[in-house]
Amino acid sequence: MKTQVLFTFCLLLCFGVVADCFGQTVIAWKTEAAVTGDHPSTTTHALLEPGVLSRGADMIYSNSSTYTYTGVFPASSNSRTTAIASNAYYEMTFKVKEGVSLSLSSLVVRLRRANAATANKYCWRYSLDGSTFKDVGPSEITLADDFPSTNNGFVQDPIDLSGVGDLQNVSSASQITFRLYAWGGTSEAVGANLGFGKSFFSSAANNPIIFNGVATMPIAQTPILAWQPPSATEDVVLSATDADANIDQAQLSRGTGLTFSSSSTYTYTSIFPQHASKAEAVSAGAYYQVVMRSKEGYYINLNGLTSRVRRSSAGAVNTYRWAYSLNGTDFTDVGPGDVTLSMTGGDDTNGEDQYFIDLSGIEGLHNVPSTTQITFRFYAWGATANNTNTGFGKSHVNATNTDYNSLTFYGSVVNPLPVKLTSFKGKAVGNTIKLNWATTSEQNNARFEVLRSSTGKPTTVIGTVAGNGTSNIIHNYNFTDNKPLSGTNYYQLQQVDNDGKSELSEIIAVATDLNSAKITVTATQTEVIAQLYSNVKISGKLYISDLSGKTLVNTPVVLNENTNNVLAVPFTAAKGIYLLQLVKADGTRVSAKFYK
Repeated sequence: MKTQVLFTFCLLLCFGVVADCFGQTVIAWKTEAAVTGDHPSTTTHALLEPGVLSRGADMIYSNSSTYTYTGVFPASSNSRTTAIASNAYYEMTFKVKEGVSLSLSSLVVRLRRANAATANKYCWRYSLDGSTFKDVGPSEITLADDFPSTNNGFVQDPIDLSGVGDLQNVSSASQITFRLYAWGGTSEAVGANLGFGKSFFSSAANNPIIFNGVATMPIAQTPILAWQPPSATEDVVLSATDADANIDQAQLSRGTGLTFSSSSTYTYTSIFPQHASKAEAVSAGAYYQVVMRSKEGYYINLNGLTSRVRRSSAGAVNTYRWAYSLNGTDFTDVGPGDVTLSMTGGDDTNGEDQYFIDLSGIEGLHNVPSTTQITFRFYAWGATANNTNTGFGKSHVNATNTDYNSLTFYGSVVNPLPVKLTSFKGKAVGNTIKLNWATTSEQNNARFEVLRSSTGKPTTVIGTVAGNGTSNIIHNYNFTDNKPLSGTNYYQLQQVDNDGKSELSEIIAVATDLNSAKITVTATQTEVIAQLYSNVKISGKLYISDLSGKTLVNTPVVLNENTNNVLAVPFTAAKGIYLLQLVKADGTRVSAKFYK
């Protein structure tokens, strides 16, 4: 007896507004009579797309009672096998929104059987591709010959889905399909029907079709602002309950078009007028507003926001959209689109968690300085009744339960380091010197000035390279000194901020391999003499060619470091103009023309 009482109590809770035995309701149908075709879901979690209830092609439409969705199964479906092979079934299809993960825990239905000729056995099957179906729950369930069910129908034993691996962590890439197949009927007359119902539109407790589970959108972010409304007495401005230590301002307030409402504790609610569109809501000032600003020297990076929205009734606003501004005047919409609110059983008590609004790809909401105030607005419209309220909450349901926020912004508040130079190098390449450097972070970096001298302290600016402002990623820079000084060149970088402040790097020394200005070539009747100054030891080849490009001399040479090297090469060609080239081992070269 105790077991029966407990089970009955569990079912009552599953259909009630207090709690359920298998998780939160994610999608449900309140059925209506005279629906010959598709029946949209009447309760849809904010993270799911609207679902559809329909009949298979071989079903015979029947409508014998109000608040039901019924039909007659063909008498030829006299076994499980023949029923599954036919197109006689009820079908429910639904899917989650992009980025959401859905884990189903149970399916609970209320079935209504008209008379003894009605199909009396059924089973459930599911699919994630719409074509391959698998059994779920008992393979055959027998309905009792209890025809008072023609009144309200009977709640069936819940189908446990928690252990079905396919139905856990389902993404938006899959559409979930459930089918109810039934058989055993002896008549196809209208009235020998089996279907869902009755439902009662005056009570959220009587959804004849309920899928329970958990819909989540993973948030790998850090909260920087959060609101937990302590009560309904905050009628003007509500400061953030939790805020990053480096945020200077964070306030939630109402637009001029909203009227304060105090219908529940732990909420921040208002009465929204009956506006038919977002444009009307914007014009009338029907919005909630959040303003935030960092402390001096800090920067805000926003990656996303979540909210819990509470509606007082089905007549309250049913659509909303977030928008942001960096000047308090021009607003840009965020999120994948206008969000439609459903009216679940708990909507008017604890509220409903909303779709995660991804802000990570919005460049304007990254590295926002303390001189800029960020403003967000929650515009809402679509109310069909007066004096209905909508807002954020509940933040917690009793004095000891504070495990969730009503409104949360995610991201970081940073104090960027000055430009962090991780390398600065130089290399002689032919008659030039190539400079390379890299940064891993920059703050207000306007430019780099390249300084050079022939002594130990660079003083002359020989070029500039634009910086990357404020950044926290690696940037590589380069500069070519096309006319280096003879001998050793000393280089230093001067990094200049947007406000004119500057900082000097280390000094590096780069020796030129060869100095073309020091190359001299003379020719006698029997040889060519080349004088080349080198700062480093070099091995390579010396070539002499005529103006047609024909090579006349090809000989290996070695130049000593810090020496004016004299190279004498036998050469007895006729009088004319010739080209002498020294090609180093790395392929770079210096050259000079001479006349014999």
